[in-house]
Amino acid sequence: MLVSLHLAQAQECFYDKAATDGKSAGILVKLAQQTHLFYEEVKTALASPPLSEHFEKSWSAHVAAKDAMFHAEALSRAAKMAEEDAEAGLEALEEVVKNAQEQVEKV
Repeated sequence: MLVSLHLAQAQECFYDKAATDGKSAGILVKLAQQTHLFYEEVKTALASPPLSEHFEKSWSAHVAAKDAMFHAEALSRAAKMAEEDAEAGLEALEEVVKNAQEQVEKV
């Protein structure tokens, strides 16, 4: 769980740097999506025993908020790409949806 948390935090730093540097929307979609997936792993780990018994509920709430925020960011940026460039945007949206479906199938 700590490895996934550190990966999520590191990926979040890369996302912030890429957004600040004005990287392309496609790069930002991929970074946001991966950050979302890392936070989702942490959220799942914190919700199951034994970790759920040892961490404060505020950790779960914080991680869930980060997970939702980056998922929304990935979808929002992909939608903006679709609006600006239909073909590239649809590819980005399809990738985000495909990753979400893979995560649902794991559960």
